[in-house]
Amino acid sequence: MGKWIITLTVLLIILASASLYAQDPGIRDTVRIDSIKVLQGSKAVVNVSFYNDEELGGMQVPIVYSSGDISIDSVSFVGTRVSYLGTKIVTIDNPSRQAVVAVFVVLE
Repeated sequence: MGKWIITLTVLLIILASASLYAQDPGIRDTVRIDSIKVLQGSKAVVNVSFYNDEELGGMQVPIVYSSGDISIDSVSFVGTRVSYLGTKIVTIDNPSRQAVVAVFVVLE
């Protein structure tokens, strides 16, 4: 009987501490898209930055834009914390004015 009480106590402590670690620290997660002005027909680079305060296994960011003057031709991860990851998915659909950027940590 004593063995079960000790086992149950240890299990409850582990579960309680695991739920404490699973809590979001409270700093607001942020997606920031820089604003730029260019002449019509010109090419430009727009920086998109993400901030989070907890460990992630993956991230998916849908981007929808309303202006027909905008078209996306590529996405670059150069100089970022995820540039080394092999599992990066980018889907660009200019006729529908939307794009999806996804990054997943698989074995890295």
